Amino acid sequence: MMSTQDLWTACLLIPALVLGIIGAVAAHRRRTALGLSLRHGAVTEFLAGCGFSLPFVLVLIGVMDLTGLVDGPEWIGGWASAAGIAVYFLVLFLLEEIAFRALLMTGLGVLIGRSGAWVITAVAVAGAYAFAPHTGVLPVAGAIITNLLTGLARWRTGRIWWGFGQRWLWNTAVVALGFTDSGFALQDGLMRQPLAGPSWLTGGGFGLEGGVVGIAFLVVMMLGVTLFARGRTGPWRISAGSGASDAPAASAPSARA
Repeated sequence: MMSTQDLWTACLLIPALVLGIIGAVAAHRRRTALGLSLRHGAVTEFLAGCGFSLPFVLVLIGVMDLTGLVDGPEWIGGWASAAGIAVYFLVLFLLEEIAFRALLMTGLGVLIGRSGAWVITAVAVAGAYAFAPHTGVLPVAGAIITNLLTGLARWRTGRIWWGFGQRWLWNTAVVALGFTDSGFALQDGLMRQPLAGPSWLTGGGFGLEGGVVGIAFLVVMMLGVTLFARGRTGPWRISAGSGASDAPAASAPSARA
């Protein structure tokens, strides 16, 4: 039986498809772009997003260990489970980024503007985590900030690939290295890292993004996205007339407007 959390996400697919049609029509008229083009360095943007998350993951592990928020980390070496979760997240996050950051967010942007679309998409997608195991005010706040982070990456780069890479590396590494992510954990990943300390600080059973430490990292990552997230197609934009496309910014000077 489908959980309430999964049902919430599934129900979002209906407005995502409707708004995706609106976004696709606007893209056809060259008013905006869905951000799905694979040309002009999409793979490079994905890898850049991965590279952005990597140092944050490493620092996070160090902070949790040095502050005593992890009680006796243990190396397990479950490479098969780690590889499996990496593939699973790759497929799941790709589908979610297409549905929510390309279709839903773009269609909303055409109707109400980019800022409103960015915030509403983040809140709507994060709403599912109000029904996740071990949820609460901080976990839902962390889920909203997580989605703002990914949406901001789509806005800054013009496409979904940078944010997709950032999200995939972060979540895969966190889970594979023994932490819980949004109520999901591996029993036989690369490491076992039982949390110590209050749930409001560590996230407890919900995971790192539901505690003050994890949320602080997400906020810093948002600041980093504004500085480092770049895409060859230029920032996401919505024009009154024609002119927007997934062409490189160099061949479309208005792409950085």
